[in-house]
Amino acid sequence: MLKLPAALCAATALWASLALAQPAPQEATSPLSPETEVETPLSLRGDPVVQVDGGTHHACALLQSGRVFCWGSNERGQLGDGTTTDSLKPVRVKRLRDVVQIAAGGFHTCALKRSGFVACWGMNNTGQLGDGTDDDRLLRTRVKRLGNVQQIAAGFGHTCALKTSGRAVCWGHNINGQLGLGYISIEEPLRKRVEGLENLTQIAAGTLHTCAVDTAGRAFCWGWNAYGQLGDGTTEDSLLRTRVRRLSNIAEIDANETHTCVRTETSLAFCWGENGSGQLGNRSTDDSAFRERVARLRDVTDVTTGNSFSCATRSNGRAFCWGNNFYAQLGDGTRDNRTLRTRVKRLGLP
Repeated sequence: MLKLPAALCAATALWASLALAQPAPQEATSPLSPETEVETPLSLRGDPVVQVDGGTHHACALLQSGRVFCWGSNERGQLGDGTTTDSLKPVRVKRLRDVVQIAAGGFHTCALKRSGFVACWGMNNTGQLGDGTDDDRLLRTRVKRLGNVQQIAAGFGHTCALKTSGRAVCWGHNINGQLGLGYISIEEPLRKRVEGLENLTQIAAGTLHTCAVDTAGRAFCWGWNAYGQLGDGTTEDSLLRTRVRRLSNIAEIDANETHTCVRTETSLAFCWGENGSGQLGNRSTDDSAFRERVARLRDVTDVTTGNSFSCATRSNGRAFCWGNNFYAQLGDGTRDNRTLRTRVKRLGLP
């Protein structure tokens, strides 16, 4: 049974009531099956994809030219093409160019431009677009009072940015303290500085929590912590940044719904938080509020988290995943959950 704290129940009820208050979306088209390969339009050929990011029911790709294309569900305008029509094929985000990074949240999407400014579009019921309103946007809108950004991250209903100064700012949903402001609030439609952090090198947003890494290789997290996803040894929410314990020399961090993973400078992977499907990769299904080393995995070059599963690549070009496999998301040819990393088949070196 899902363990939902009172604050999350209130947040869920709020989201439901706000969503129901919106105009009914157009009828959705059939979702893509796991076997479907997205067809590349002629206009995209010869323009390599440099980044892909996925939201709850949509995904977006950044091309080398700086253009952005999205596909999937579009009931709140998260595809950025000026409509609320779902798309089985990539559609170009209108009025947007010179993009260097994208971040797909729950039902919204954001893009970092080469100029250091940020634009967002889609669902905005808790101010996650950062334009000072709570109105959905079918076309990109600029995040107000924000420039000199080097990285962005999008959660379910909140968004964060890492500035070139090494400081972090966040906006949007804050019912569990995921903005790191020291207090809770239903919405913050304008960017707010995360308290008590500086000299940051990376930021990552989960569903209701946020994490960051500083120049000393330390990790800090804040927000919802029912499963220990903040890594501070407790299951208590934190309205201010709290340090991830028993872990140092961090090179990369990623967060998802209820767990968090990192790659260290020694090329090892560690995860913490919910583990009911084995997404921590430590041969168990016990939740952990402390970091757990991903077993039998070394020479890691990249680590990422999905909804109740995790994946990593190694220096030899091979990919591995572990955790929930109900939809065959681990790519090992089965639908069996894995508490130990399993190799993605037919991908990479033999």
